[in-house]
Amino acid sequence: MEEAERELLQHLSTLLAQKITDYVINRLKGRRIRSLEVQVRILDYEKLLFDIEVNVDTDLLVSDEHLNKVVEDAVNYGFSILDKVMSYILEKNMKVSIDELERVIEEYSRTCTSDST
Repeated sequence: MEEAERELLQHLSTLLAQKITDYVINRLKGRRIRSLEVQVRILDYEKLLFDIEVNVDTDLLVSDEHLNKVVEDAVNYGFSILDKVMSYILEKNMKVSIDELERVIEEYSRTCTSDST
């Protein structure tokens, strides 16, 4: 895999992590978040394997059940966006500009948000 393609996927990971972070904050609106860490890692560049991890700690007013549901939904939301964006990128033979990537992620994140609500 070429360096430009690796950089594109790394940028995708960063943008996706921010979208997932925004999703969690939105779902927990009005509740105090003590810490929130979202990691989108590329496990294998050749096989295009990704991992999404969401760690969040809130005040005691948020039940474990609700928090676990938010985390599960956030991971599913992230993979939904990733699936659509990767299909788009592969359709374009990995020849996508950063601006185009940002636009596509924004578009698909809105679609996936409306699908999950």
